[in-house]
Amino acid sequence: FLKMKKFSFLLALSFLVAPSFANERNFYSINQQYIGVRPMAMGGAFSAVGGDYNTLFYNPAGLYDIEDKSLVVNLLTYGASTGDNSIADLYKDLRSASSQSGSARTTELTRLVESKYGNYYHARLNTLSFHYTKPQSGFAFIPLDGSLSLKLDKQIGPTIKAEVTEHTTLAYGHAWSMDSVTPGLRVGVTGKATYHAYFARVVPLIDYEQNKDVVKSDYAQEGVSLDADLGFLHHKDFDSGSRLSSAVVFRNFFNTGYKQDLHLINDNSSNPPDAQTRIDLGVNYQLYKLWRFKPSFAFDLRDIGHENANLMKTIHAGTEWKIDMGEHFHPSLMMGLNQGYLTAGVSLQTLWYLLEFATYGEEVGTKDGKKENRVNMFKFALYF
Repeated sequence: FLKMKKFSFLLALSFLVAPSFANERNFYSINQQYIGVRPMAMGGAFSAVGGDYNTLFYNPAGLYDIEDKSLVVNLLTYGASTGDNSIADLYKDLRSASSQSGSARTTELTRLVESKYGNYYHARLNTLSFHYTKPQSGFAFIPLDGSLSLKLDKQIGPTIKAEVTEHTTLAYGHAWSMDSVTPGLRVGVTGKATYHAYFARVVPLIDYEQNKDVVKSDYAQEGVSLDADLGFLHHKDFDSGSRLSSAVVFRNFFNTGYKQDLHLINDNSSNPPDAQTRIDLGVNYQLYKLWRFKPSFAFDLRDIGHENANLMKTIHAGTEWKIDMGEHFHPSLMMGLNQGYLTAGVSLQTLWYLLEFATYGEEVGTKDGKKENRVNMFKFALYF
């Protein structure tokens, strides 16, 4: 509940600003419509993994490898910046400074922002969503997947740059075997209907200090898109019991944009930025079973074609070690490199529950600069 309060407070903060700054680019990370905790623990290298509910959004061809029916009801997935970029600490500092009155309030807020120039803060919340998968197909409804990014900077004076995204997604995917064409080849398609709300603002500190223009829906951009992901996955099995898989994925294949505006927030809203067509290339080598362990090693080049991508931002690598602990208890250990930064995590799947945790770094600098944002993310879901 406390984390939800913090997220709501900072979400409200992000709506402050004069509209003249709406189109200025202030963030250089590569936004993802969907991220999974397990894939991020593996460094984001998941295109060629398959056989998991996450594959609906990472590579629909991997749906062919799903062995049983399952329903994952996500109660809460939450991730936030940590360390010097802790969004929880920023929340406390802003509340403390804002509690002052008169000139003391101005002085404390100015001191706070100036002490954190260049810092980047991020939080992401996904709740009450579900994935239903069975061999060859999958379905997902994600009613709320919201993210908040803040950057403290200096223009004419101290400023708070803010970006808020919210996605509501309905998706269905299916995969087919193409053994008649090439043995081991799978192809899959995920169709997506997505409502997207978007806010991007630069907040002069004086506006925040004077409580100007708080939470104005007039600044919202929103729209609906119908798009699809197209994926290919090829398996090569060896006599030793190991398997080499390779993948090619075209995400947002048609790049239709969020052109259909429902005006749910703003009667005069414009359309948010397009999701952009992206190409992912991946390989995964799954070893034969070693005692109780079943290791795999993956490498991806993701988001090729995105406007914020450079070579380092496309590189993802990871390993997963599944542990055989019986029929109703399935733990896994993961680690990797996401855009050059270390990742690690654990997944615990039981008869009724799914618990996942990941820590990962992501690149939020410009194409020519480097800046890490360290995120801790967890997931608590019911598993049937």
